[in-house]
Amino acid sequence: MSTLTPQQMKEMIQASEQAVSGMQDESLKRAAFEAILSRLLSGDTPSPTGPVRKQKKAASKRKPGTTNPGSGRVRAATRISSLELDAAQLKALKEFYDHYAPDGQEEAVFTLAYFAHDKLAMKQFQDVDLHRLYTTLLSLKPTTKPPSMSAEEVTRASRWLVAPSRKKQWLKSVGEGIFEVSPHGMLRMTYDA
Repeated sequence: MSTLTPQQMKEMIQASEQAVSGMQDESLKRAAFEAILSRLLSGDTPSPTGPVRKQKKAASKRKPGTTNPGSGRVRAATRISSLELDAAQLKALKEFYDHYAPDGQEEAVFTLAYFAHDKLAMKQFQDVDLHRLYTTLLSLKPTTKPPSMSAEEVTRASRWLVAPSRKKQWLKSVGEGIFEVSPHGMLRMTYDA
């Protein structure tokens, strides 16, 4: 883990403050500030003053996506969401989730999927995008408390919502970890609105 200089930390705090400076709702502003600062500190995104660099470990001669040489096992490639929400979208996410007040992991994941489809105009999205929406939602502290879920549980719930043997086939799989809202899902959200 890298250590940051006081100047780097100060720049990250200033960048986070600048990013939320136009927001009126103080609770939403604080949640957005915390989410942005957390991402900057983790090195997940560049700051406006320059890229945040994690201290690199010694260079490995292994190919990406493999485990220890000779083990014969291949590790799944880590996928990262590129989803970014602005202040208005953060507010819309919280309101949307509270409006539908989902119960349980599958309904919570579907509500986030439908938000991506309806409010962010994403025809297709990945399970990592749904997990990013979920972690962002947690930082917004909605009135309807989301269930506790890991990234794996979000993926599992997404796959459950695709299963044709289920009554809740509200998502359609269009590739490995890539989904879109099914016609059944659109009907469900239309009649529950």
